[in-house]
Amino acid sequence: MKHYLRLVTCLGLLLIFGSIRAQDPTASYYFVGSCEKNPISFVNTSTTPIGTIVRYQWIFGTGVAADTSALENPTFAYQTDGDFLVELTVWNSLNSQSTISQIVTIKPIPESSIDLNVPCFPGTISLSDVSTISSGTILMRNWKFDTLTSSPQTTWSYTPAAKGTYKVTLYTESDFGCVDSINQTIAYTDTPNISLNLSSPVTICDGDSITVVASGGINYLWNDGNTDRTRSLNTIGEYIVTGYTGNSCSSSDTIEIYIAPTPTADAGMDTTIDKGFSAPLIATGGSAYLWSPAGSLTDAEIANPIATPTEDTRYLVKVTNSFGCSAFDSVNVYVNQIIKIPVHNLITPNNDGHNDSWDLSAVPDLANANVHVFNRWGWEVFSSDNYQNNWQGTFNDEPLPDGTYVYVIEFNNGILDPLRGTLEIIRNTQK
Repeated sequence: MKHYLRLVTCLGLLLIFGSIRAQDPTASYYFVGSCEKNPISFVNTSTTPIGTIVRYQWIFGTGVAADTSALENPTFAYQTDGDFLVELTVWNSLNSQSTISQIVTIKPIPESSIDLNVPCFPGTISLSDVSTISSGTILMRNWKFDTLTSSPQTTWSYTPAAKGTYKVTLYTESDFGCVDSINQTIAYTDTPNISLNLSSPVTICDGDSITVVASGGINYLWNDGNTDRTRSLNTIGEYIVTGYTGNSCSSSDTIEIYIAPTPTADAGMDTTIDKGFSAPLIATGGSAYLWSPAGSLTDAEIANPIATPTEDTRYLVKVTNSFGCSAFDSVNVYVNQIIKIPVHNLITPNNDGHNDSWDLSAVPDLANANVHVFNRWGWEVFSSDNYQNNWQGTFNDEPLPDGTYVYVIEFNNGILDPLRGTLEIIRNTQK
C-alpha cells in the first residue's frame, strides 16, 4: 500500500512539472542582410504553446549597452564587420521566457574612391577606381557621368561636349554582395586667369609684412606648400601660386619679395636752454625727416630745425631712407624757467673804439624785439624793431647829452616779458 502511494505521488509530480514545461515559449529568429553600415533585419519566429508572446529583448552583441531593442522585428546597422553573438529573449502572457543566441556574421563593404584628372576644356577627363575593401574583393563597379553610364571599368576616360559642372558617381560591389558608392562634383572650365593683387617685384622694410591675395581660382597651392588664398609675407624670396578651377585645370602667378634695410635714426643729445633761447636739433640716418611737436620748430621737415620751446619738450623725429623705410628717435630740450637776462646799461660814445655803441647781444631773440629809449621827460629818443647793436646815443643824428635814460625792450615771441631799466650815456670820458 505504501509503494502504491509513492508511485501515485511521483506520477502526479511528473504531470505537474510537464504541464509547466509545456507552457514555455520557444525563442527563434532569422536575419536578412550581412553588410556593415547597412540595416540588418531581424525577424522573430518565436512560438508559445499557451498564451501569446508579449515581450522581446534583443542584444546585438556589440558590447555597447545601448545596442538593444524591445521590438518584435527590429533593424540594426553594424558599423564594422565581424562576428557578433545576437541574443533574443521572449516572454509569453504566462510570464514564461525563452532565450536563443546565434552568431551573426557581418561582411565589409567597399570603400569607394575616385582618382580624377580633370584638365582644362576641351581636354579628356581621366577617372580611376581606387576603391579598397578590408577583406574579399571588389567584384563589380559601375560609373555614371551625369546622365551617361559607362561600362564597368577600373579606369575610364570621357570628354564632355561643353564646359560646366558635372557629377561623377562610382558604384562598387564586393564578392559578398555588399555595395558602396561615392559622388564627386567636378568643374570643367577654361584655363583660369590666376593673378595676385600686387605686381612683382615688391620691396618691403625689414620687420614689415605685406598682404598678398590670389584670385581667379577655386583652390590654391603655393610653391612653399601653403594653400591659403590670402597670405602675409615678410621674408625675401620668390612666391609662386598655382590656382585651380577643376582638378588639374590651373595657371600660376609669381611675386618676388625684397627686403630693404631700416634706417638707424639718431635725434642727437639732450640739451638745456634758458627760457626764450633756442637750441638747434640735429637728426641723422635718413634722407627725409619729420619732427613733432612742430609748433616750436622753425621747420619740422628738415634734419636740423631750430627749437624754441617754452617748457621742457621731448621732440620725436621720424627718419626715412631712400627705400621709404622709417625709424624713430627722440631728444629732450629742457627749459630753465627762471632766468636773468643781462642788459648792458652804459655806453661811452666818444669814438675811442671802446663801448661806443649800445651792445645788446646778450639779449635773446633780439631780431624779433622792439627796443625803445626815453629821456628823463618821457620823450622817445630811439626806437628799433630790428636792433643791430649799433646805436651810439644819438637823436636825429645829433648826440644826446650825457645822462640817465630809460630803456624798454619788448619781445614779440610770446615767451619773454618786457625788459625795463636805465641806460647811462657818458661822453666826456678821458681818451
